[in-house]
Amino acid sequence: AGPFPVRATTAATPLPSAVRPVAGRGVSVGAGAGLALQLHADRLVLRPEAGCTLGQACASEIELAGAVSVRSAGLQLRAGRVAVSLDARGRPYRVRAVEGVVMQFGARSGRADELVLLAHPRRVTLRGNARLEHAEQGLALRGSWIEVDLENGAVIVQRAEVALP
Repeated sequence: AGPFPVRATTAATPLPSAVRPVAGRGVSVGAGAGLALQLHADRLVLRPEAGCTLGQACASEIELAGAVSVRSAGLQLRAGRVAVSLDARGRPYRVRAVEGVVMQFGARSGRADELVLLAHPRRVTLRGNARLEHAEQGLALRGSWIEVDLENGAVIVQRAEVALP
């Protein structure tokens, strides 16, 4: 599988049915169960799992590099590199971002060396120099890792430092 431009409306490599190029808006991934994502990047590579043959439904991974942005149900993410894990039906279930990770979710913004977004349960984990700020409450959290439950807003911080207003 070779790389192709993300903003293209056609692809040289067959994409899972849940992955659709969207003219001028990057690539749309997922629908229904799992994560629905809008992806933008300078480069995209689709890698089917080892042993998968053309035409066979297989798990795969989308690797994005260069000015990557991801949108998913109110979550916005920017990073240098992102990997999206897809199940055999092409539905995304995990997103891993590295290199200058910046995230925005409502009034919360975060930064870290690495971010992992999971579909079930729907949560984000920031790792390495993790920071999370809540603009409405004036809270600033730091820790070795920070986990945010995107359904109920619960936050867990490992080795926490908190700045209160």
